[in-house]
Amino acid sequence: WVASTGSSSNSNIPADIATFNEQKSSTFKSLNQSFTITYDSGEAQGTLAQDTVQMAGFEVDAQVFATVSQVSSNVLSGPVSGLMGLAWQLIASSGAVPF
Repeated sequence: WVASTGSSSNSNIPADIATFNEQKSSTFKSLNQSFTITYDSGEAQGTLAQDTVQMAGFEVDAQVFATVSQVSSNVLSGPVSGLMGLAWQLIASSGAVPF
């Protein structure tokens, strides 16, 4: 999941972190499905989406991830703007195939 630019001022997303702007992507597609994940330190809430994701020379088309608009306090702090799961689909809270 990644923090979204569509967050409100009471979302607990720090103002000093980079956020994902779906308007700047020509391949972004909202899946219109709610997403919530809970940690010991709090939770993150948003919507599932898919887009082309690039990292370290790899590119995955139609990668499913969450755009998060609300987090509990202390879940995010700069410069981190999200979390990327690299484990197995079986344990992914979204049920999506990990990157």
